[in-house]
Amino acid sequence: MSDFVDSMDKLSHAFEDKFFKESEKKQLETLKKKFLKQKNISSLKNEFGDIDENVLEIFDRNHFTPENILALLFFPTLSVAWADGILDQKEQDAILQSLESCSIESSSTSYQMIQSWLSSPPSQELEELWEHYIHHVFSKMSPNEKKGMYLATMSRVKKIAQASRTYFGFGPKASKEEEKKILGYENFFQSIL
Repeated sequence: MSDFVDSMDKLSHAFEDKFFKESEKKQLETLKKKFLKQKNISSLKNEFGDIDENVLEIFDRNHFTPENILALLFFPTLSVAWADGILDQKEQDAILQSLESCSIESSSTSYQMIQSWLSSPPSQELEELWEHYIHHVFSKMSPNEKKGMYLATMSRVKKIAQASRTYFGFGPKASKEEEKKILGYENFFQSIL
C-alpha cells in the first residue's frame, strides 16, 4: 500500500512540475505554505479555542505543539495551586473549569494532559524550563500580545488560588504560599514585559 502512495506522490509532483511554469512554481510554493500555516493555525484554534490568533501564529512559527502551548499557558496555574503542597478538589474543579472556559474540550488531548498533571506538583526544573520558554515566546511578541498573555495568565492563576479558600465570599483569598508564588509570577512577567 505504501508503494502505491509513494508512486502517487511522485506522479503528483511530476504533474505539478510539468503543469506549472517556473514563475508559477514560486506562487504555488507560497500557496502551499499559506495553506499549511492556515491548517496549523486552524488545528491550534480547534485545540485551544479562544486564544488570540496572533499568539497562535507565533506558536506555529516557532513549531510549538499543542502540548507545548498548553504547558506554557497553564503551568503557572498548576504551580500556584500546588504552592501550599495541597491540590484540593475545589482547585482541581476550578482548573478544569478554566480549561473549559478557554474552549478546551474535555475530549481534547490538552484537557486530558492537564488532568494528568493534577496528581503531582510540578518540579523546580519545570518551573525553570517554563521561564525559558516564556522568555523565548515573549521575544517574538508585540507589547500588546505580551500584555494580553500576561493578563490572561495572572487572571487564571488568581482565580485558581482563591477557589478553595473562600466561604461565601469571606475568608482569606489564597494561602500565604500561593500569594508568594503569585507575587513571583507578577515579578517575573513585569521583568519581561
